[in-house]
Order: sequence, then C-alpha cells, then structure tokens
Amino acid sequence: MSVENEYATLDPLETRIMTHRRFSERADDVEEAVYGHIREQLGTNLLDVGCGTGSFLRRLRAWGYSGELAGLDSSPAAVERVRSDGAATGVLGQATALPFEDGRFTTVTARHMLYHVSEPEAALREFARVAGPHGQVAVSVNHARTVPGVTELVERHLAAHALPSVSLAGSTDSERLPAMMAEVFPHVRSYSHDNALVFPDADALIRFAVAVLGVYGLSADSAAGRSVADGIRAEATVWFDANRGPWRDPKGYTICIGRFS
Repeated sequence: MSVENEYATLDPLETRIMTHRRFSERADDVEEAVYGHIREQLGTNLLDVGCGTGSFLRRLRAWGYSGELAGLDSSPAAVERVRSDGAATGVLGQATALPFEDGRFTTVTARHMLYHVSEPEAALREFARVAGPHGQVAVSVNHARTVPGVTELVERHLAAHALPSVSLAGSTDSERLPAMMAEVFPHVRSYSHDNALVFPDADALIRFAVAVLGVYGLSADSAAGRSVADGIRAEATVWFDANRGPWRDPKGYTICIGRFS
C-alpha cells in the first residue's frame, strides 16, 4: 500500500487526530503549537504541505488569518476535503516537486508528514524554494518509536498473521530533523513537546490501534485487517481486565522552524 492508498479515506487519520486530542496526558494540540511558533511572521500567503483533513487551514481562518491559504496533498480525498471546505485552495501534488514558483509563499508548513516522503531532504529544499529568502518553513515530526506500547501491540499481531510489520513512515524523526533542516536553512529553531497517550479503557485503545494499521500498509477493511483487528481487540480486552487501566504510552514530537534571515 502506498501513502496515497493509506489516505484514500481520511477516517483512520481523523481517528488518530481525535485520539491525541482526547487522550493526551496533557493538553496536546499540534496545530496550535505550530501556529504559536509561526504566527508573528505568517505573511500574506501560506502553504500547508500534507494538509490531510484541512483542519489546520480551517483553524487558521478561525484564528483570524486573512491571507491566501493553499493546502497540498498527494491524497485526492484530502484535496477534495480542502476544496469542499472553502477555507483554502486544494492542490494535488508531491512534496518533492511542488507546483509553485520560487518565493510563492511567505510561510510553508509541513506537519507530521515528512516521514511519509521517500526523499525528505529534497522535500525540505522544495519547501525552502517556494518560501523564498524572506519566508519561513515549519516542520513537525514525531519522536522515534512514539507510543511504543501501541506500536508493539500492532506489530505483534501483524507478525502473528505473517504480515509486514515495517511502517510506511520513514526514519525522519525528532533526532534527525534539526540537522536536516540545518543543511537547508542558516537559522533553525527546534521545540520539543513530550507527552503521553493515556487510554482509560480498551475501546479507546482498540480504536487507535486499528487506525494505525494503515501506517503499515494494511486496510482495516480487508480480510487480513479484520483478522489483525480481532487479535488487537482480544489482547487489549484481556490487558484491561487484568490491569484495570489506564494504559499509558509515551509520545512526543519536535517542531523545527527554518528561516534564511
């Protein structure tokens, strides 16, 4: 399964987003965190690469941003969502070959998407190109092996069905990103956000774990996906019966802001 196929439907992504909003140990709003780091220099036009559900673009409007907004994604479903919302222009494309002229935007954001790109360095150079010498680029990525408990749960049941347990997400993480950004931008600031997911019951854990299957190239609606989901459901139920919860799983991410001046 390709990244495009993974996001053919946005339902699993929305489940993961809502899980982080509802079940984080401390209030966790990645969109607001990114906005807080870029708001002083937003400028007149912003491109969100890997726009997904379009939530960030809608919220920028709600926060009062009146400049031009564009959302780019390789998923037709994501682009259609942005277009139907009306908050921004939706563009189908690839992060490594942005269909925009040099210096087209004053701000470029790429939130939790760079690890889906096979050539992240090329994508960063493209972000810099369309932001221009006076623009800014904000990139966020997860810590390595974030939510290790859920990761091990999912991978254990994939392996039990002789299915690939290698994530489609690459190795671009919090440890690598600052140095990668520094290869492109002379000025880079990094901000680390550490937290945890705390699942109060088996149902919350199961919903999230099943929504993660797509990251491994497995559709939860396929026969194999349903079998894996059944195994996850059974193990999670046994765990909560034995431990009476909650299930706590460390997580975190880093936001890097790159500028030329």
